[in-house]
Amino acid sequence: MPTTADKLKAIRQLMQTHSLDYYYIPSTDEHNNEYVPECWQRRAWISGFNGSAGDVLIAKDTAYLWVDPRYFLQAEQQLADTEFKLMKQQQGMAPPIHKWLAKQANGKRVGIDAKLFNIKQATLWEKTLKQIGGELLSIDSNLVDQIWENQPPLKTHPI
Repeated sequence: MPTTADKLKAIRQLMQTHSLDYYYIPSTDEHNNEYVPECWQRRAWISGFNGSAGDVLIAKDTAYLWVDPRYFLQAEQQLADTEFKLMKQQQGMAPPIHKWLAKQANGKRVGIDAKLFNIKQATLWEKTLKQIGGELLSIDSNLVDQIWENQPPLKTHPI
C-alpha cells in the first residue's frame, strides 16, 4: 500500500503534466453529498484523514487539509508525520480556501474536477483567481482516480 508521501508524489507528477500549481480535492461527490461511497472518498484516501468533512489542496511542495472545529483533534492525529498542513476553519483562523488562494496563488493555476465543483463555487474561485492573475482549470479525469490502485468499485444495488 502506498504511503501518503507516495500518493502526493504521484499526484504532483500528474499536476506537472497539466502545468498546475495546485490541485483541489473535496470530500463531496458529484451529487454534493457529504457522506460518499468508499470509491469516491478521494480526500480520505490521499490524506489519511477519514472525517466526513474536509477539503485538500495540494501544492508543488506541500499539501493542506481544511477542516472545521469538529475535526481538529482527529485531523491532527491522522495527519501526524505527513507533509499535510492542517488548516483550521474557524473565525480568526484559516480563511476559506478561495480567500487563502487570493493571498497565496498570485499568477497560479489551480486544477479541479469540475464534476465535484458547484457553479457558485466555480464562479467565486474563477473571480478570485482572475483578480490575481491566476486561473481555474477543469481537468477531464480526476487525478486521484488516475493514481488510486485497487480503488473500490461503485456498488450497485437494486432500489
